[in-house]
Amino acid sequence: MNADNRQNRWGVLHCLLLLAALPAVGAESSKGAAVADVEQFFSTLQRVHPDLLRRADADGLRAIRAQTLAGIGESGISTEALASLLYLAAGYFKDGHTYVDWVPQLNDGNTQGRCFPLMRLRYGNGRFFVAAAKDRSIVGQEVVSVNGVPAMKFLAPVLDRCSGETPGFRATRFLHDEPLWYYLTNLFVAGQQYRLGVPGREVELATGSLAEFLALPGPVAHGTGVEFLDGGAIALLRYASFGGGKAGRERIDRIFAEIKAKRSRDLIVDLRGNWGGESRMAEHLFRYLYDGKFRVFRKVRAKASWDVLRQAPWWARPIMLTLIGRTAGQSLGERQFLKPEAFFSGRSFLLVDNGTFSMASGFAAMFRDYKVGPIVGYETGGAAQTFGGPHPFQLKHSGIRCAVSWTENFPPVGRPGDDVHGVMPDIPVSEDGLAKFLGEDDPVLSFTVRHVRGK
Repeated sequence: MNADNRQNRWGVLHCLLLLAALPAVGAESSKGAAVADVEQFFSTLQRVHPDLLRRADADGLRAIRAQTLAGIGESGISTEALASLLYLAAGYFKDGHTYVDWVPQLNDGNTQGRCFPLMRLRYGNGRFFVAAAKDRSIVGQEVVSVNGVPAMKFLAPVLDRCSGETPGFRATRFLHDEPLWYYLTNLFVAGQQYRLGVPGREVELATGSLAEFLALPGPVAHGTGVEFLDGGAIALLRYASFGGGKAGRERIDRIFAEIKAKRSRDLIVDLRGNWGGESRMAEHLFRYLYDGKFRVFRKVRAKASWDVLRQAPWWARPIMLTLIGRTAGQSLGERQFLKPEAFFSGRSFLLVDNGTFSMASGFAAMFRDYKVGPIVGYETGGAAQTFGGPHPFQLKHSGIRCAVSWTENFPPVGRPGDDVHGVMPDIPVSEDGLAKFLGEDDPVLSFTVRHVRGK
């Protein structure tokens, strides 16, 4: 067999394996199996999470558990219905790292009878706007209501199922997988008419199939890379994820070498839509922007349990064995790191949004606490003082994948409210501020570049 044939056959096999690993739509669980999965879900959360009731209470925990069990019928429950119940249960704790991860491969066959709105949404400063729609006259308009129901109340069945400590990240999670949430909640019902309230008027909202929904233009995703504006005077570093290990660190090294070669005076680090990753990557990137002593976190708390023992560093496992069931903290000092040859000495700006989460919001807190430069955009989706880890687990009978936090991470310096809201921008973006840039491909970036230019 030649190399090309081997590669092609492996590609086909790889695709088949990926498809086999996707959740099955239409699978069923008996009542006993579903109850066992629900019990496993709640017991794992209580056993592993360092402070499960930080944003909840014991009565609410009992109520959401009872509600989840009550949703299981006498004859059992479909996997998607069980996933929907568990999404709601996970969302109750308002922790972005404690979540359900059941995302099936939807198609027109398994979504027959389901209905999708022929519009896509975007979110900003607590409001939803139409990003794309079959009716182009409503694009850019705020969604005020649907059938007379205020937008946030109408979307509550979705948003309540999205894990996140801030409303912005819950909205981000929704918009990241819009079809999934419409499918799970059946928010739009086939055969029913819908009126969309926009400022000053109501219009008919068309609905249709999954294929019609997916035909609408969606958000543009950017990878990691650098672009140069104004002949190289401004460098734009788009950073999609704090991951990649050694190769990722080497890529950052190459990017900053290129920035140095271009003699850029200003740098915009774009963390919009970055859901986090490795603290070591945050440390590596920060070395290029700050030449004093620093730390990623001032303190880390962790809950010791048999579940997470294998995730702990090898040197910490003997200690954890003596602390099973308890939470302990470790303070971390600031360190002086070797200054890289391509250190950036110009002005630095950080661009963030509601999708800046986990280690990315932690990086924003570092940028803030060490006063590296102005932060532009929206409140980060993750809180500066955030739970993390997380510990992945799978429910025994349904196979539904889940995760639960087992650490709590504290920002380098910290401020009041860091455990309640995200990192707030120094230069916030508003709809009025974006008005003159709405014809641009990326209005928020255009707003930011104009500020950097001083215009």
